[in-house]
Amino acid sequence: MSLGKPTRREFTRAGLLALGAAGSGLLPRVSSAISMELPDVAVAVNPDPYLAAQHAVRMIGGIDRFVQPGARVLLFPNIISPLGSGFAVNTHADVVRAVADLCVKAGATVQVYHHHDPGYAGAIGIQPAVEGVGASMVHMPPPTEAPDRYREVPVPMGRILDRIQVADLVLDTDVFIDIPVCKHHAGSETSMAIKNMMGIIADPRSFHSLGLHDCIADLATAIHPDLTVLDASTVLLGNGPAGPGPTRAVGEVVASTDPVAVDAYGTGLVDRDLRDVPYITQATKQRAGEGRLNLLRVERADV
Repeated sequence: MSLGKPTRREFTRAGLLALGAAGSGLLPRVSSAISMELPDVAVAVNPDPYLAAQHAVRMIGGIDRFVQPGARVLLFPNIISPLGSGFAVNTHADVVRAVADLCVKAGATVQVYHHHDPGYAGAIGIQPAVEGVGASMVHMPPPTEAPDRYREVPVPMGRILDRIQVADLVLDTDVFIDIPVCKHHAGSETSMAIKNMMGIIADPRSFHSLGLHDCIADLATAIHPDLTVLDASTVLLGNGPAGPGPTRAVGEVVASTDPVAVDAYGTGLVDRDLRDVPYITQATKQRAGEGRLNLLRVERADV
């Protein structure tokens, strides 16, 4: 399945949303945990990240909604340093393990994408965790080493970008699952679902000179994961993205088919206001997803 093309299943669904100017400071519509209607955003609360992640996926419809037997699944956690889970700089290994385990049990071939130092995944426990459930790590080399591994994807709704170069691992998979961590970022205020996807493109540094918030919003219009699972077990409140910095134990994992909705929800967890995070409001205006919390059906469950 090719991400970034207008025919992509989830991208088309996002593009059909009737969105207007983004608002902020509004409360989400919270639904009952026993409702028959699937939520837009599922929030599972448990101090065990593995249990929280598995329950959040069940709340959003279960892994079978996304993964069929024989599918090729690519998981994309945030792996940028060797700092452990208590620092909330990288995605918690147990969150990645939980999603990998669900996908493997659904009959998929599962790879976990990383693109920084190959040793980081082992140092923070992600590599042994996913290999223990039958998934494998796959390293994406930088474009300086393998330029032919990045392919051009149009950005038809972009304001700044008209095309991007995307890793072939993402373009060639059947199911793409984004697994970011919820944290502060010095340049963009927050780093969660949409920001994490800068790691799948050839030249993320260019976003900083072109206009970081606008480019992140443009990216969201072109690349839409099938599922986003946000690790908010512990969140980084400052000195992000690489830390170390102040943290808070939140004990949540958030799941949604809409990465913009995930980011809108997660903004409050790092003590930021949506008005301080232009890429979320801009992504909503550009119809990449829904960032107006009052229009979202948010289901929260203690598990």
